Amino acid sequence: MASSPVLKPSLLKKTFIEPFRNQKLKRASSAPSGPAIASASDGPLEDLPALQYDSLDPSKKSVRLLEILPGRDFEPISSKLSVCDLDDNPSPSYIALSYTWNQGGDAKYVECEGTKMQVGKNLWDFLHQYRKRFSEQQYSEKEPVQVPRLWIDSACINQADLEERSYQVSLMRDIYMGAESVVAWLGLVQKSEELAFLLTRYPSLLKVDEMSTALVELLSKTYWTRVWVVQEFILARSVDIWCGQYQANAASFERIWRDHSLLAGHGLLSQKISNSPGGRLFKYRRDFKHSKKVKRDMLGRRNSRTLRATLRLRDLLQDFASSQSSEVYDKIYGFLGIASSGQGLRTIRPDYSRRPVELLVDVLQNQCYGRTIRDNKKDFQFLTFLMHALGVSRIELTQYALQHCAEVQPHIYVLAASPCIVASISFISTISDVGNFVDHEEAFQPSTWKTTWSRSHMHPKTFSNQDIQDLGDYVTKGDTELLLSFSDPHVPKGNPGPSEKMRQTMIEESADLVIAGLVKSASEQQTTSNPSIDANGESVVRDVLSRSLINDATELYSNARTHLSRRNTDHHYGRYTSFVGTNGITGLACGGGPGSYEIAAGDRICIFSGITESNNAFIVRLDPNGRWLISGFAIILLPELRTPSAQRVGIAFTADAAASSRQLALTSDSTMCFHCHLSDVIELQRCRLLNEIQMRGLLEQTLRSEADGETHQCLQGTGKHDTLEFGL
Repeated sequence: MASSPVLKPSLLKKTFIEPFRNQKLKRASSAPSGPAIASASDGPLEDLPALQYDSLDPSKKSVRLLEILPGRDFEPISSKLSVCDLDDNPSPSYIALSYTWNQGGDAKYVECEGTKMQVGKNLWDFLHQYRKRFSEQQYSEKEPVQVPRLWIDSACINQADLEERSYQVSLMRDIYMGAESVVAWLGLVQKSEELAFLLTRYPSLLKVDEMSTALVELLSKTYWTRVWVVQEFILARSVDIWCGQYQANAASFERIWRDHSLLAGHGLLSQKISNSPGGRLFKYRRDFKHSKKVKRDMLGRRNSRTLRATLRLRDLLQDFASSQSSEVYDKIYGFLGIASSGQGLRTIRPDYSRRPVELLVDVLQNQCYGRTIRDNKKDFQFLTFLMHALGVSRIELTQYALQHCAEVQPHIYVLAASPCIVASISFISTISDVGNFVDHEEAFQPSTWKTTWSRSHMHPKTFSNQDIQDLGDYVTKGDTELLLSFSDPHVPKGNPGPSEKMRQTMIEESADLVIAGLVKSASEQQTTSNPSIDANGESVVRDVLSRSLINDATELYSNARTHLSRRNTDHHYGRYTSFVGTNGITGLACGGGPGSYEIAAGDRICIFSGITESNNAFIVRLDPNGRWLISGFAIILLPELRTPSAQRVGIAFTADAAASSRQLALTSDSTMCFHCHLSDVIELQRCRLLNEIQMRGLLEQTLRSEADGETHQCLQGTGKHDTLEFGL
């Protein structure tokens, strides 16, 4: 940061800081003193009966307002509650409070007309400071001032009445826009935060390190990270920021950094202010005040038919995803007052009695109206965001979808998509020798598999003529060529290949259909539930997911894949070689082209655990970072399949025989966290590396882990599971 102004630190402190702090101390000492009793004492209030709220009229915009009665520092805080109708323009006007609930400390009490009202320590600190401010004015002025009434959510709403809570939350916009002003209570002063208030008087001091640090700390307090603060701060006509005994108008703070000359040459400081939670909220408030909707509502300008707010609900939810709330519902309800109404099928109304999954679908109906293809492609990402924000599991959402929109069942596999799958891997063998890599045409030519003196260099030197003949009989028959026609894998970044584009299109279309089904079905909900889903319907969900993922996705993929030329899917992306493994295993492997991990001696031959009739496997290697990487797919032959009897019947072995062979070949099992894309899973199914039994096992492990609250700890560096990824 640039050097400080000419004023020396000692002179700065003597000229500005000390007089500023002493002024507050002088004002506090001018009020009449009382007995030396701790101001935080609530002893006399604990024996009072608890406050019982009277009902509010739900047909009106009725709210309660809290009046704080004058008192001395050592006296318990006393108050009164009154009811008014917002449509009647309450007189005298009121102040709305914006603050953080229960921010540390024990619960305290406030006296309210002979009863006790429980409040959090942070709110008690504000009420104490609020009473102190107006009591000082009464003692120092000839004409006593009337203490403005307050609207405080925790005190003015019967929190135990869900119906009242829901209705009062729906009035938040009217409450905060109708208030004379909003007090943003940041809590008590910490460190040197009071110096930020001095900046409102002397903005030129911003270039002083101590002063700029105090401002950034003030804009980074916990208050700014609360969900409800966003609309409370944005909706207010005028905002007064309080921190302990220090107060200033929000406009005075904004003038500090809006003056570009003060920040000239201080780009880092400007960035810190803009990126701080408070700085972002100041920007949103400014943008909202300039939106067409606010000009229409507040200024009466109704001459345009295209007026709309600039803030979409889905944008607000994602922009403030890190904001905190005590209940998941508030992550949605806390933004309704400033969000545009939406153009979907349903208006979102606060209702704390509904299940989170029902609220999720309400938001989808309101925000997912699919005007353009671009909107459709973002809807599924929005759905996954909402699931995380509202704590809705994939099991719960899938059950809801099956109950209310059964027609999307063939596409339900997209709800099984996860960046991590818990997978059990069986290590069958280790590659001991490989041949040279050849292209697709050479690998599947009959001459490549003839045991002549000029045999193909694709085969390793340790390959016997019998090995070539046995493996060749299997490779050149059936659909082996199709299974090893290597398609380009999922590409998280860069330009995807044609097969990946096709898979992504298939996934996007299915995701759009699921979203459309949820949106449509929720507006046409049937009164009876699907009898096939019970309270413990995980097994039903698992079966549906596995059938959809195995059968429907693979069929869709296969049908779409026929439209792609072999040149695009095979030649460019695949290279082939035969290999020898331990335990007498031989095989043909397909790996990536140049720049990919090529198959080599020491790589492991693996399958996903579970009985399978397929001779398909995949090749993995351990990289220097400790991750297992899939470097290729393979067709393998176990020793039992290369006997004279097996040659005579042409590989026509039974499932029991295959299972027995495979069980003898397994060397060890390992549970891994498989980092994959849904596109990768579809590719594994196409290559028959995952059958229905294995897929069901993967889903069972993954969904059970979610239900038990288990996170994929490999991502956290705890090493609970090894990591498996695609290295192709």
